Formats: sequence, structure tokens, C-alpha cells
Amino acid sequence: MQHKIPKISEVNLELIDVHFYYDQEIKVDNIGISISTNASFNNNNSIIFFMHIRYILENSDIEKLSLFHTDYIAYINIEDVDWRTYETVALEKTYLAHLLGMSFLIVR
Repeated sequence: MQHKIPKISEVNLELIDVHFYYDQEIKVDNIGISISTNASFNNNNSIIFFMHIRYILENSDIEKLSLFHTDYIAYINIEDVDWRTYETVALEKTYLAHLLGMSFLIVR
């Protein structure tokens, strides 16, 4: 299956000024990360990944604080298929993981 390079769109970005909310020094050990993705396909022969990335300040002194939150959509056109009549699409997990990995590398 041939694919094109993913097209990435940033659909949400939230970056806060931490010192406005928190006056102590932040330690790297107190920062956690949350990453989630959702994969789908459309009738234009594209695989679509929704990627949600969030850095969280996890400290027992305060409530969890979101430091950075962003959402991306990756569109990957598959050239040699026609999904217009399909209700479901079967793909190899390793191929889908490869496409997701490429998308994350481009976002980075």
C-alpha cells in the first residue's frame, strides 16, 4: 500500500504561563505526559489520526495543572486503494503504527 507524506494540522494549542499559577520551582520529576490517539478513515482514501498531547504538573501540594495541551490531525492519503464502498477497512497493525509514528515525528 503506497501512502503520501502525512499532512498535519494543529487544531488546538494551550500553553500557560506557569509562574502565574505556581510560584515554586518546577522539578522535571513532577511533570507527566498524556498522549492519546484515534484512527479513522474517510471516503477520500485517507487515514486520519487525531493526536492529543498534554504535559501535566503532578504535585501533591496543588491540583494537577495542565502546562501544555495541543491537538493535531494527521491526514495520510493512501494512493492505491478505493475505500468509497467500504464500511470497514482492515490494515496491518505494524503498517498503521508506522504511519502513526511518521505523524508524531512530523508533529515534533
